Amino acid sequence: GMAIIVSPLIALMKNQVDVLKGVFDNDLKNNFHLISYDQRGLGQSETPDGPYTMQDYADDAFNFLIKLGFERVNIIGVSFGGMVAQHLAINYPDVVKKLVLMCTSPGGKKYHSFPLHELEEIEDDLEYGRKFVSISDLRITDDYIKNNNEVYELLIDQIKNYLRSPESKRNQGKDLQLDARKDHNVLDLLKNIKSPTFITGCLLYTSDAA
Repeated sequence: GMAIIVSPLIALMKNQVDVLKGVFDNDLKNNFHLISYDQRGLGQSETPDGPYTMQDYADDAFNFLIKLGFERVNIIGVSFGGMVAQHLAINYPDVVKKLVLMCTSPGGKKYHSFPLHELEEIEDDLEYGRKFVSISDLRITDDYIKNNNEVYELLIDQIKNYLRSPESKRNQGKDLQLDARKDHNVLDLLKNIKSPTFITGCLLYTSDAA
């Protein structure tokens, strides 16, 4: 996801606004104006003809902000939204005041993100959920599952309900996003990010998701 904080505003860059119900339910709202949106092909946004590129997603974010009248904002990018946020900060440096990158990646062979392409051929929903969790957070080991089984099962259910719902399986926008994601690589361009940047990891599960 991606969030936009427009001084004082936060643009929350995510895949879909409704994926995490608590996206606006946090202390940030007490000090910032929070904005979030659905990426192209997801949620309530339209699905333009593909293929898509990471630059397309960055252009969408830029045009979204300009349309709303914001010229300089703080950005929080989570996962794929963090990838989009990097492209936005690199290609539109004057727009990004400060940048927060959470559980994301610059891409490339050395720092590639989750190998989601390994999921494409899995048909069983439960197997898909378990594989997704195993490649999404390396901290979720056998010991973690044994000691936190309730949390683990909740994660599996969330993934099945979101990523494996009948609507999701028919979602061409999700497939186009995965294809664009494969070419994400800004490793040699990170030096062009001029805004102060905070980088952090995160666990898939949050209490809000419960």
